Amino acid sequence: MQEKHQKPDSTDMHRLFVALLPDTRTIRRLTALQAGIKGRKTPPENLHLTLMFLGNQDSTNIPKLKAFIETLDFKAFDLCIDRRGFFSRLKINWVGASETPPLLVKLHEDIWHHLVPRYVDERKRPFRPHITLARNALPSEAPLSEPFIWHIDRLALMESLISREYGKSAVYQILYEKRADSY
Repeated sequence: MQEKHQKPDSTDMHRLFVALLPDTRTIRRLTALQAGIKGRKTPPENLHLTLMFLGNQDSTNIPKLKAFIETLDFKAFDLCIDRRGFFSRLKINWVGASETPPLLVKLHEDIWHHLVPRYVDERKRPFRPHITLARNALPSEAPLSEPFIWHIDRLALMESLISREYGKSAVYQILYEKRADSY
């Protein structure tokens, strides 16, 4: 007789991602860019740059993921936010950089190589670093008038707590944060 596999209890599952978190000054700049956008704006406390979405993970994986993040070679670097964009299929209005710094590329690659296929069954996709300003949005007509520098020094394992209320944004909770080594 074949043994049936039980699905993990949904209370043991956590919707996780690895992200870079902006400082207060950068959050102010990003929220100012949201002013002319029509759509569901990302709350200031949820602004981030996703390095890798992990999806639903069993709670037993969280300590292992925290330990992995602690081992990462994470050096502080600057990202020049100088570009607006729009993902038309997803209706996402975003900002990002025209050029991806080598330290950001390396960090993403290090994370990807460790987590796939251990925790995520994902095919390799192009890395498009961006900060989502609004969902269910229209393209913004406003140009990015003045580029600015985001000094990146915070990396986190995050949990997305989905709201059951229609139209309400998810709450992103920091499960573990690592500060970068100085330049």
